[in-house]
Amino acid sequence: MLFAVDKNLYKGVRIGNEDVMLSYLQFADDTIFFGEASKENIQVIKCILRTFELASGLKINYGKSQLMGIEVEEDWKKKMAYTLHCKEGELPVKYLGIQIGGNHRKLAMWQPLVNSFKKKLASWKGWDLSMGGRITLINSVLSSLLVFQMSAYLLPKGILYSLDKIRRNFLWGGEGEGKKINWVSWERVCISKEEGGLGVKDLKKFNVALMGKWLSRLANMEEGLWKSVIVGKYGVEGGHWLDWVRDGRNIGSIWWRDV
Repeated sequence: MLFAVDKNLYKGVRIGNEDVMLSYLQFADDTIFFGEASKENIQVIKCILRTFELASGLKINYGKSQLMGIEVEEDWKKKMAYTLHCKEGELPVKYLGIQIGGNHRKLAMWQPLVNSFKKKLASWKGWDLSMGGRITLINSVLSSLLVFQMSAYLLPKGILYSLDKIRRNFLWGGEGEGKKINWVSWERVCISKEEGGLGVKDLKKFNVALMGKWLSRLANMEEGLWKSVIVGKYGVEGGHWLDWVRDGRNIGSIWWRDV
């Protein structure tokens, strides 16, 4: 792929005004190609994949491969997917456990996560556990289901409220009918044990802290593709990142505004 880009055989996606060209990303055994919507690019991808098969002796699983497009005609995408012998994909798509390409401020995007969270806690009978056991379970479920998503997106207030309601109900009474009595305010429950609380994580603060790591990485990372993309898209002046509001206009993505 690098050879194809260098020889101008494949045209990737140019980021901002900087000389940042994105043509592919790889994670473990997954590969994502980025490029202009052209027949020439499709042919190059097909040649690269076939060359890989011949050189490695491995086979590409086209049944799990998808072709997606942004502002691309459906007929063209259908023809190119047929050329690559893969499926047509639509955005948003779930990749590595995170929704990509959707508006994460919409509650509908997070409803499957809320349902999964509720189902996980509902599988335990709260009254069969001690208070300490319920707190441990709440935090362990939080760690396994929410940390990855909360590291990537700022959750909407409505989703945070729904998750807190599920956790609060489980803490004070487990599953069952009827209103649960909250013996202590939820704000105090989320205070650390050293300060007189129960040590349950405050989702809003936890979410903000996890999102803050992106600014830390951006400030401390000397180089890297991720930083090059951010700087190329939003720019830097005087050693400071440019705001997402310029001349009274919102120019940044929803994710950048949240960060």
